Amino acid sequence: MLEAGIRGEQSVAVTSENTAKTMGSGTLDVFATPALVALAEKTCWMSVAAALDEGCGTVGTRLELEHSAPTPVGMTVTCESELTAVEGRKLVFKVSLHDEKGPVGGGVHERFIINNAKFAAKAESKKGYRPRPLSQRRWRCQLPQRGSLWHCGQADRADTAALCPLPSPALPPFAGRRSAGGWPVRWRGTAQNTALYNPAWRRPPFRLQ
Repeated sequence: MLEAGIRGEQSVAVTSENTAKTMGSGTLDVFATPALVALAEKTCWMSVAAALDEGCGTVGTRLELEHSAPTPVGMTVTCESELTAVEGRKLVFKVSLHDEKGPVGGGVHERFIINNAKFAAKAESKKGYRPRPLSQRRWRCQLPQRGSLWHCGQADRADTAALCPLPSPALPPFAGRRSAGGWPVRWRGTAQNTALYNPAWRRPPFRLQ
């Protein structure tokens, strides 16, 4: 069971492979900030790995880290972590980093407990997503819900039937008729899909699928 107070410690030697010049984060042969970040994350996840349920792991979600001093090639950087809070699946760590001469950085790191298999499957599912080109999409009628507004006439009935693969909604026998004042008749149905037919809406709403 995870409880606040779990500590961890990891060290890494500074070589030509983890310098700022090699990793692309700068032009000098000193310990790179990306390598410092990786060391901090490694220290945190390894400190709690043994306490997690089988099949579970952690992923980093937030990091506030200060890189306050350079470390040249040939020296060693050490990271010490402490689990300061457990909030459900959220884990909060405090990290401090130093070399043989003194502190080089520190900060706060947050991680979340995840199911490894589900997380990996979710990530892999992104590979298969291919949005259809606009030319291959079809328009589908958004049928009115109870109490929605929709103007329906004979022309609208024909347009709806031509454009929509869905069946047209039932229309009252006097839909589209005009009153003595010249305004289309408004009708509130009593059937299952109650609707108010509004003359301002010449076409039913459509959405792109």
